[in-house]
Amino acid sequence: GEVASLHSLEDELDAVSVCHEAPTQLSDVCYIGIVRDSGTSSFYWLDGSVVDYTNWKAGHPVSNKCVVIGASNVWQSLDGAPGGYPTCDWTRNTICQKTTSTTTFELPPPLPWPYPSHGSFFLSPTATFAEGREYCKVNG
Repeated sequence: GEVASLHSLEDELDAVSVCHEAPTQLSDVCYIGIVRDSGTSSFYWLDGSVVDYTNWKAGHPVSNKCVVIGASNVWQSLDGAPGGYPTCDWTRNTICQKTTSTTTFELPPPLPWPYPSHGSFFLSPTATFAEGREYCKVNG
């Protein structure tokens, strides 16, 4: 598994639906799997797929590290963004992408399981971006 890559409005709506069903007060934004290497202007999906769809919030992207999708379905970059934005160490749910027909969860979630899933997406427990990505890899 990997952090979710979104390739259409349908993917985005599925991902946002999963994010907003999280059983926490932190369901306003969730991490997605688009990043940019430092020193380049190109973004890429962590699963290696082509970036063929984006929906950036006005004024974004402004950083290289990680991206969240919010309640209005727009994407916002973190870690380096001006105005006191949180960093990728901010604890939120990560939207994971299923890669197998059955999912086994090896890491204990902090809240009752199951977290929501829809289509090809499911959520990690609340964690930093790096921890959420690891969760997706192990459980996707």
